[in-house]
Amino acid sequence: MSIESIRDEIYAEPRDLLEKFSTAISIAVVIPISAINSIAADSSGTLYAHAYRAANILLDTIAFSLVQHLIEHGFTAQPIPASLIVDERRAIGNISHKLFAHMVGLGWIGRNLLLVNPKYGPRIRLATILANLKLSVENRMMKC
Repeated sequence: MSIESIRDEIYAEPRDLLEKFSTAISIAVVIPISAINSIAADSSGTLYAHAYRAANILLDTIAFSLVQHLIEHGFTAQPIPASLIVDERRAIGNISHKLFAHMVGLGWIGRNLLLVNPKYGPRIRLATILANLKLSVENRMMKC
């Protein structure tokens, strides 16, 4: 999605993070339903916590790999980690992954303030890539 028209309206840390980028790419990974269902039976939450960490590692790996590919082809790009807190007091990251994911059509923001995907509900984790490339078609979803 093009971020040029909304750059001044979106929170970013550092504040000038979005200035050199024109496009945001959202990446989503589904948390297995079995991990969600394990929460009720596993009072320690270790199975869900593992799935959560594994999804974040996968997202960061995909984003990093794609950014490397973009850079090799002459673009400027920056992966935004799936789960990195940059402001402990407000518990926020560099940008809102769910806002960008919503804007590209991956779902809507529900009453629970989570991104709700039409197929997977809130069982997704997100990462974002900022880049200086122009995409010919916006809101295109690619499933790998």
